Amino acid sequence: MIKGSKYLVMAIVLISTLLIAGCSSDTSSSGEGDKVKISMMIRWVSAADIIEKKIIPEFEKEHPNIEVKLQTSFNKNYTQALQAAVNGGNLPDIFASHPSLPVSKLYDLGVLHKLDDVIGDDKDKYEEGTWTKGSTVMDDGSIYAFPIMSGHKDSFVMYYNKDILKKAGLSEKDVPKSWDQLMAVSKKIEKKTDAYGVLVGFKDPWVAEGALTQMASAISPEVLPSVYYSPKGGDYKYDTKGTIQSIEFFKKMYDQKILHPSSSTLDPAEAPALFASGKSAFLFDGAWTASNLVKDGFKDFGVSFLPTKDGKKQYLGFQGTLAAGLLVNKETKHYKEVKEFLKFMKDKGYETLVKNGSQFSPIAEINKKNASDNVVGKTFQLQYDTFIAAPNPVYHNKNVTKVETEMSGKGPQKTVGDVLAGYLTGQVRDVKGTLHKVSEKKNTALENAVKEVKGKGNKISLSDWKFNDWTPFEPYKK
Repeated sequence: MIKGSKYLVMAIVLISTLLIAGCSSDTSSSGEGDKVKISMMIRWVSAADIIEKKIIPEFEKEHPNIEVKLQTSFNKNYTQALQAAVNGGNLPDIFASHPSLPVSKLYDLGVLHKLDDVIGDDKDKYEEGTWTKGSTVMDDGSIYAFPIMSGHKDSFVMYYNKDILKKAGLSEKDVPKSWDQLMAVSKKIEKKTDAYGVLVGFKDPWVAEGALTQMASAISPEVLPSVYYSPKGGDYKYDTKGTIQSIEFFKKMYDQKILHPSSSTLDPAEAPALFASGKSAFLFDGAWTASNLVKDGFKDFGVSFLPTKDGKKQYLGFQGTLAAGLLVNKETKHYKEVKEFLKFMKDKGYETLVKNGSQFSPIAEINKKNASDNVVGKTFQLQYDTFIAAPNPVYHNKNVTKVETEMSGKGPQKTVGDVLAGYLTGQVRDVKGTLHKVSEKKNTALENAVKEVKGKGNKISLSDWKFNDWTPFEPYKK
């Protein structure tokens, strides 16, 4: 009860802060000699310090009449604050996009400002798939989201502790590529050192799920990992052979004590710290963790693709979905100043983020010139190379975004990460059956949403989800 009260207080404070931020620009004066204050709320850990300590000061130096008031919020706290601000009509001038409130939904609510004049003639410089209907571009053909990072974002990798490998008489040549190799190398490490083989922080199961589904793509590539969408079938499949076998592999690591026993109690921020302290040889985590490790003073590590069952290729599908973007409040009283800041982000901010190890930008040429020549740069290159262009139903029909909005919150509540956690603790015994029920609930939600949208006079069909011309591992050409 005390713990719950603690988080409630944190959420209330954060929401109050965001509401104040939403009103902050209203009280500033734009009269001669006065600074115009624009409010901004972001949620990306890897970019927050760079934006606050480098980009904003440089912008304010070039634009002394503009002050950017930055608020940061991470993980679940941001979703709560964003929803409260939308409901209360108190959005900041600039705020971060989030999957829980898609751009298309915010557009339908009428709270977003057009950004065509920010991008201008630079549209063609952005990576292919950036300007996708329902993602960054809405029904009226205008841009409503400013991509701040590459869409090839949020893949998972395996980090390895070089010192632990050395103590075990191993080298980087011994870094495992397959599950059997991972088991064998981990057992050797545990025999010769005090470290465990593998560490995954899955107190919040989404990290383990992200790694698991990416590994599953090497077994069942016909289903897009992380979204569980089958382009050829036109439906959702959670109970694939790849997902089931990957869950069973995690259980094998758990039972044979290859997986660090604290994994189930560690949140995503705690696991990297334990890895850096030498408690495990390998860490399954997001690509964003590389820059955080270096920032925290740990540099004696390397990175590789996650091991797969037989060492085969893995992938993530890039469907033109906005991975990280800045949105603008339609009711901002200072759009001129907001536009100046976003143009500065485009002209100089992208470069600063890439140089300082945040994430790759959505412009390939900037990444090529400015990526760090170290383990952080290598990690983001691995991440970029993991993605392959894949089908998106919106390519067939723009009304798909209406279906996705209708489906919001109506699908299965249980995630693959939840199933994994339950299987490790014995609460889930029938993995295939449990995942099959998740598939049924997702597909039922899809069918009902299509009927609902169609009933409102929109042209839409379940066939819009089918792509018979797609081949796994081959970039899809829309």
